[in-house]
Amino acid sequence: EAIRAVAIGGPSPASRVQASSVLGQCGAWTDDAVLSGLRDGDPRVRRHALAQLGADLGTGRSSRPFRAALLSAMEDPDPGVRYELALLVGNLTDDFLPGWLVTLTQKDGSNLWHRAALASSLERCDTDNGVALARLPGSTPGRDAMVASLISTWVGGGYEDRLAGWIARTAGPGQSPGALGLEDQLRLLSALQARPDLMGRLRGAENPGARAALERMEADVLPSVSEIGRAHV
Repeated sequence: EAIRAVAIGGPSPASRVQASSVLGQCGAWTDDAVLSGLRDGDPRVRRHALAQLGADLGTGRSSRPFRAALLSAMEDPDPGVRYELALLVGNLTDDFLPGWLVTLTQKDGSNLWHRAALASSLERCDTDNGVALARLPGSTPGRDAMVASLISTWVGGGYEDRLAGWIARTAGPGQSPGALGLEDQLRLLSALQARPDLMGRLRGAENPGARAALERMEADVLPSVSEIGRAHV
């Protein structure tokens, strides 16, 4: 109880971090102590709380009691707090951070380390977040790199359903202008060509929008690139 009191109201940031670490090691880091750390006035304590919580979530701890605090962390003024959040998203036990990928890309996409942290959590990214990312303006710092990471992660992981929905909603019929630029489409086709099994399943997917989009890309995008290449020979 004395250690918990220090974790919540210790006289210095260092004492609060140390007490929280001890509680975590003992399996006694209670929800109120976690929330206290996530809402602490010192960003160093908030960073530590997110890092420690991320490790706990990886062992099965529920993230739901901390929903409001994690949502607030997306708008935290400290970039180090947002960095730890980007790492933590991959361990969330519940999908309740709507817009996390777009919000954090807009805030920190220009930073290589932040993009790497976000990329580490892309396996948790759902179709809605992926579509929102693709629809960011091309001028958004880090947008293209994150779309490339998303394609690599989803194609590499064989996430057929997510890819089908994403392709249909970003490049399918009726999407004018489409969210995927020429380079995005080339990255997608290149990645899928390395996974013919997945490409075959997407061509036969029940999602007609995805099928139509892929057919259009193969018919229009690849020939146009070949023409550009010949023009520069």
